[in-house]
Amino acid sequence: MSKKRKKTGLEPAIPKRKNPTKTEQSNFPIFSFRFIHKDYCLEQCSNEEKKMLIEQIVKISKLSWIELTLSHRHGVGSEKIENRSLINKIPKSFIDVEKEPIKFLLAFRFDGLKSFVGYRLENVFYIFFIDNKFSAYKH
Repeated sequence: MSKKRKKTGLEPAIPKRKNPTKTEQSNFPIFSFRFIHKDYCLEQCSNEEKKMLIEQIVKISKLSWIELTLSHRHGVGSEKIENRSLINKIPKSFIDVEKEPIKFLLAFRFDGLKSFVGYRLENVFYIFFIDNKFSAYKH
């Protein structure tokens, strides 16, 4: 005969893992290089800078947009860059698609203070500039 253990209420609760909903999934950034400026693209970066950029994108992509908003701008967070601070213009091909006026962009850091600058549209972050020489906008 087996003995039944009494429940004392002290058993640790085992959280049930739920599948993320479509909304929760879309709260994580997806990165696009579709509209990147020809003078600020991967070809302008050293192999080490490319490596550091990809490592930072992987790190950022594991965090929700809410977590990124709350993060420090020189860590995995971002800072707002006013459109008028840009030295080069936002690629016309993006403006033709978006059609809305863009007041500010976001800059994420990689490899120290180097940045990649782009625009968030829903959960997609369109990278326009990889600013490894600090020349894409007025700092």
